[in-house]
Amino acid sequence: MMNYIKIGTFLALLFCVTGCDEIRNLGLDDVQNISSFKENESMDILDISFSPTYKEMTLDVDLTSDLSGRLRSDTANVRIAVHETVRRGIGFEYDSKEELELVRIRNVAAEEAAKQNFKVLAIVDLTLPQPQVDEQREALQEIKNVYGEDKVFVSFMHDFEVSETFPLTDYVFQHYFVSKENSGKLLFRTIVEKRDEVTKPDGPFPTTNNQALVIFSDGAVYDENDQPFDAKYYEYKAELDKVYPQMVKDTLSIYYVQMTDASMEGGDEASLTLQRMCRNYEGLYQEKFDWNQMEADFKKKFGLDYCDYRLTLANLDGKVYRGYSHTLFVECYDKNDALLASDSVSYALGSIYEPVIVNGATKFKVILKGIIIILISLLVVYLVFQYAVPAVQYLYFLKKHVITYKGKGMSVNNRLIGDSCYMCKDEFKEGEKIVVKCEHTVHKSCWDENEYKCPEYGRHCKSGSHYFNYRELWDSRNAPSYMNKVLVGCIAALVSWMFFLNDFHLIPHEILKNMMQQGTPGALRSSSEHTNFINQLRVIPYFGFCVGLFNVFILGLLSVISGNWLRRLGRLLLATFIAAACCWSFFAIESMIVLVMGMTAYSFIIEWIPWVLSSTLILYLLTRLVGGKLEKKKVLIACVMGILSMHIWQFFYDDSYTDYRLLLLFSFVFYSVTIALCLSHLGFRSDHFFLSVSGSIKPMDIALYKWFRTAPNGIVTIGRSVDCNLQINWDINGKISPVHAEIRMQKGRLRLYALEEGVFVNGKSCPLNKGLRLYHGMSFRIGNTDFVYKENRKLPKLAY
Repeated sequence: MMNYIKIGTFLALLFCVTGCDEIRNLGLDDVQNISSFKENESMDILDISFSPTYKEMTLDVDLTSDLSGRLRSDTANVRIAVHETVRRGIGFEYDSKEELELVRIRNVAAEEAAKQNFKVLAIVDLTLPQPQVDEQREALQEIKNVYGEDKVFVSFMHDFEVSETFPLTDYVFQHYFVSKENSGKLLFRTIVEKRDEVTKPDGPFPTTNNQALVIFSDGAVYDENDQPFDAKYYEYKAELDKVYPQMVKDTLSIYYVQMTDASMEGGDEASLTLQRMCRNYEGLYQEKFDWNQMEADFKKKFGLDYCDYRLTLANLDGKVYRGYSHTLFVECYDKNDALLASDSVSYALGSIYEPVIVNGATKFKVILKGIIIILISLLVVYLVFQYAVPAVQYLYFLKKHVITYKGKGMSVNNRLIGDSCYMCKDEFKEGEKIVVKCEHTVHKSCWDENEYKCPEYGRHCKSGSHYFNYRELWDSRNAPSYMNKVLVGCIAALVSWMFFLNDFHLIPHEILKNMMQQGTPGALRSSSEHTNFINQLRVIPYFGFCVGLFNVFILGLLSVISGNWLRRLGRLLLATFIAAACCWSFFAIESMIVLVMGMTAYSFIIEWIPWVLSSTLILYLLTRLVGGKLEKKKVLIACVMGILSMHIWQFFYDDSYTDYRLLLLFSFVFYSVTIALCLSHLGFRSDHFFLSVSGSIKPMDIALYKWFRTAPNGIVTIGRSVDCNLQINWDINGKISPVHAEIRMQKGRLRLYALEEGVFVNGKSCPLNKGLRLYHGMSFRIGNTDFVYKENRKLPKLAY
């Protein structure tokens, strides 16, 4: 019961640790989840885009007309500041350490307008007082700031006449905007004449398709006696009331700006005519000049798609976008650091599994680096386990278990040392090096001659075994038995990582997206977190696919080396297919559940489930392939390590400039090596197989699995020879050959082979060289020693 409590507490703690940092609520193939947050009305961020290398970030910005003009005319005294915050999850927001550099500011409106076949003709009313004439000049200055003097033209009304049309140059600004108050004007006549002038083929704009006629006036058409200024007033009024053909409307738009506070609403026929004219020509009637409204209408009418300014920001090389939500703040200050305008935009790039790296290396270079890293790691692991660890253990062995013989009566750890060598039977001499690791004390030279093992029980002596061949350092027996599994685990991780990076999807991304969209409630489909999670489906199930496929296939290859390799290969391919399909399904189903239940912001609540299922399945299939027994403790370890492999590393590398794809390789290695180590400690299915020995020796139980782990080709030899795994040196009178019988592991089962006469099974003579399967309780006799084969689920206390 306490074990379950401990396990539950550990899993709860693990859930808290891995759930604190939500990593999958964002992430698309490119820029995603763009949403602006209005700070004030002076600035509006319209769009955000990136260069192919993600080195440069471009912001399209609209500014109010007064701020835009100030930025053009007084650039030295206007400062633009940019900074960014990053939200890693719910409640985790911090300022980005990677500063963005503002490298360019482009006046896109002016550049785009210069490319357009577009002309504006403004009619200025000089009959108004000078303050209103100045207002007209300021309004035209805003238009000129955007389109330039080669696009903007002007004519002036005064003294009942209208001037010719000429460009709105600086000279015109300085000398022509002078009031001629009360000089009189013919408003309707002027509008009709200028309309006809700009639309006729030989007019001032013969090659221009898009034209705008902007009239500034107070709308006065009657004198103080309520008589029209123009004798042909009604004729021109009727002309303006007409609805002209579509061809005219497509090439000309008319805008009117009322320059006085006096309202001409209601029954005023001049006001109604002017409003009707603007509607007929798809223009605007403005009670007060509003350039933002007029420019927006220009863009819509003439297809002028551009922003006011384009800011280009430079990212630092190596910056990593991991799917987190970035909020970019743009602020405009004057020379006194007073805030003029600000806005912000939120966006996300990449994902935790497919990060976007600024000026990142190509996949080929990253994979090449990964291969080099793994090769170096394999070499280091091999040298450490083959040489370094055994050498350290050997030094410890020399210090603790090799002593100098000082004469009779010596004792070590309250154990009396014999006077002669257990192996060569020669008496010890003072000054000789002896090994006292177990009760079978021998000369150091005899220990080495006996291949560094106990002369009685060999490598299987409980306390008297320490194998280290210091004469041949590359002896494979120097390294621990699990070294090969670790090396193979590294290779499995490398192959899994390489396939994952290359994105070899068996099911197209769009099919998955459509499946998920159909399975998601309509109310959730429009949320940004849902959209981001949908796009991660191209990554998450495929991650499980790679983990299941290559861990089972590569680690399972160890089971094909011996035995009926063709049959074992078939079983391996079947197990590999099952692992790949099931692991893919586990992660895909978990993602679907998250979407359908609307848990995209809290997916960490159930995201551990596919890891538990995948790890359990992988270990189960591998143990079936190699002939082992699935242990709950190993499964728990594999599940925990699987979850941690995808979470712990991000706490260390969130701010790292190391290529994120290489860091992901270490996660694959961490998980695959864990599976390999669990597999290496899973004994054969015979880990509960024993021989009970009796007769001319004190009864004892001998664990066969210890020998099978080290015996070549899965064979345990029985005989009188010291080279046998089970040396029958206690039966002096029995007729026992040097190698009398063998017990072989075949297809996960034990068989007894009699090599010499004198092997009796259940009282009957055993045929020579014919395998006889051993069952629980079966007994056989060699010489004067009785053996009983047992399958004990609970390990007995071993003799050695």
